[in-house]
Amino acid sequence: MKKIKFFTVLTLLLLFWGAVQVHAAEGTILNVYHQGTQASKGSGSITWQYVAMDTGKQLGGEPVSAAAVILSGNGSTLDYAPEYCAAHQWKPVAPWTETAEQGAIASRVIVKGSVSDLGTYAFSGMRNLSTVILEEGVLSIGDYAFSNNPNLTAIYLPDSVASISNSAFGAINRDAVIRCSQDSYAYAYAKEQGLKVQPAVCTHGQTSWKETRKATCTATGQKIQTCPDCGAILKTETIPALGHSWSGWTVIEKASVHSPEKQERTCSRCSAKEHRTVGSVLTPPSSPVKAASLKLSGKSSLLTGKSLRLKLSVAPSNAEKPSVTWKSSNSRYASVSSSGVVKAKTAGAGKTVTITAAARDGSGAKAAIRIKIKGAVKKIKLQAPKTLKTGKKARIKATVTVGKGGSKALTWKSSNRNYAVVTSKGVVKALKRGKGKTVTITAAARDGSGRKARVRIRLK
Repeated sequence: MKKIKFFTVLTLLLLFWGAVQVHAAEGTILNVYHQGTQASKGSGSITWQYVAMDTGKQLGGEPVSAAAVILSGNGSTLDYAPEYCAAHQWKPVAPWTETAEQGAIASRVIVKGSVSDLGTYAFSGMRNLSTVILEEGVLSIGDYAFSNNPNLTAIYLPDSVASISNSAFGAINRDAVIRCSQDSYAYAYAKEQGLKVQPAVCTHGQTSWKETRKATCTATGQKIQTCPDCGAILKTETIPALGHSWSGWTVIEKASVHSPEKQERTCSRCSAKEHRTVGSVLTPPSSPVKAASLKLSGKSSLLTGKSLRLKLSVAPSNAEKPSVTWKSSNSRYASVSSSGVVKAKTAGAGKTVTITAAARDGSGAKAAIRIKIKGAVKKIKLQAPKTLKTGKKARIKATVTVGKGGSKALTWKSSNRNYAVVTSKGVVKALKRGKGKTVTITAAARDGSGRKARVRIRLK
């Protein structure tokens, strides 16, 4: 059979056709992709069309369409087979499900009332089928007519149906709902078969809201209220723009004789920035101002073998920054360069040194900072089980070799949190979805030494 090419067909919420007698208006046919005619049982013929149909819904102002198979004509369909083979006595496959595209994409089936009976396997195995609508006049539904349709959730049956095979709706979605009149044969059949059933007219008893467009700092969002029973969109509401969440103002450029102080703040949601100037330009000093005081800032601890640059600030702010003399209280533990770079030595592990900066402009200003020297992590060794059952936990034993005064604190990480998670204490838990997978657990030193170790665990 000739294969059919399709443009993208959006399959959205189920369209609810409902009245007391389930008269289903199928909507406007937007395009006919394929059609054919086949003899029916006895006299007459069955016509089928594969179409794009307007669902009557809109999304973002645009109409939503759905792929559908429409059966019309008169009489009964033939008895079909799920596949053409000897096991089914070489019965034909229903022509409207025969091509891969039709069986895969059609989400609706509409049977006109002039078609009296549906034969075996008439619409079986249409994996995208979600909605079935039989119009008033259809009398019977044969064996496996709608079986093996895992996405079938909405079935509209008229009062005229008087016979339904026990296997007609086998292996469909467990949440499928038959909609029909309460005093109809279809209603009694659904109850007897243990299928979900609802009266034909939906009262929208329970609804839910879904966000279709997120609000941002400057743009509005949107949410819709839908009925989970019939899929109707009941209400659309606008979500107000969130507005910026500004941080406090920070100085990005101090005032000078050329420009006033410049400040900046940042939105924590969208990272937008806003700037302003504060005050006025500075008046140039008539003569150089000596430093009244110095201040040193930097980390209060340092790993052996590592370096850090101390920051020197001067008060008052209009004072000239003097050249300084740097000195370490114990050069065997830590050295300091002429530019204020401190380097911790191995001999200083566990010791504390004082670094001093003294102004050389004759002002007598000086500043000092105490730095504790810590031994770095030298080695991390992990012991863990090679396998772990899903749902179970296991603690990874970590042996950390560290220099004097150093920290043994570790940071734990799983290579895939969907398969296994690990706590801050190295306790691993295998998750169900990770069964048969292998994850890598990494333990990294938190002292900045860069040391880390890994262990692989297979999840069973």
